[in-house]
Amino acid sequence: MKIAFRADASVEQGTGHVVRSLTLAREFQNSGHQVRLISNIERVPWLSKMVRQSEVDWQNCVANELNLDSFIRERFDFIVIDSYNIPSVSINAIMSFIPVMAIVDNDMRDIVPTLVLDQNLAAANFDSSYPTKQLIGPTYSLVRQEILELRRDSSLWVSKQEAPTALIMIGGTDPTKLAVKLSRMLCNLDSDYRFHFVTARENVSEIAKWLPKNRDNVHALSSEIQELLKLADFAISAAGTSSLDLTCIGIPTIYISIASNQDANLEAISKRNIGLTLGQSKDIEQRNENLISSLEKCAYDMSLRETLFQNSQKLVDGKGAGRVVRAAAEIIR
Repeated sequence: MKIAFRADASVEQGTGHVVRSLTLAREFQNSGHQVRLISNIERVPWLSKMVRQSEVDWQNCVANELNLDSFIRERFDFIVIDSYNIPSVSINAIMSFIPVMAIVDNDMRDIVPTLVLDQNLAAANFDSSYPTKQLIGPTYSLVRQEILELRRDSSLWVSKQEAPTALIMIGGTDPTKLAVKLSRMLCNLDSDYRFHFVTARENVSEIAKWLPKNRDNVHALSSEIQELLKLADFAISAAGTSSLDLTCIGIPTIYISIASNQDANLEAISKRNIGLTLGQSKDIEQRNENLISSLEKCAYDMSLRETLFQNSQKLVDGKGAGRVVRAAAEIIR
């Protein structure tokens, strides 16, 4: 099959749509299909580098648009769309010509594609009368190979340091500057933990100011984040796409919702007992004591670490992309 993947990334909408589309595109390509990623990503340099290194064919486009004529002219057999911002009417219109799989996050936005993928921890099957084939839940998590290679076999510390190492990663762009807020809240613990922050470039100097003893561990966003994941004894993360990666690896994590569509994931994380939760980012500065307590539990409560580890490994095994490719190929045939 000849397959187009349509997703965009920016400071405002983040990078998760493109990262997971790229993961699936690579899986289709490795299975013998011809793929092309059609994206507007020029405002996110590290993501552009990741796409170039992936060896997936990439084409620039206008953000948040679907060019029906070009899809027909190129004779694509199948289109994968991952976007909140492409108008629903455009997605439904293309369905008259080419089968579509929509990657969604708990919200269909009135689209009726050939196939829907919702990989989220909180994803639930639609009513049986819904006329679309469904791939639902973390069984279909789109975990890229670089993350799968980091999958752990133990809940013990990996850093080999006297102080535990914490990795703080709040989305691909962190538009609400949550990482900066967290650095202010953690400043009194600057000597008790080794903090590594992965954040937007414009946040680096301010975070370093609040954590002077860890100032060399504040990193601008990079496609090489797996090197930092290797060092982490535990993490603080947004409850979006990264929650699936951290669950697959088996890193005990404290999760914060940075968007309304992550609230349901927080509930699922708590219910499935695969991480600790701190609620929404807008309230985080009122939860300083909860944050400190959660850090101590993630770092030093070995019974809790083992429970989170075992539950995580059972839930996300890293083979979801292959399952999606096989299901999609069968449906299109």
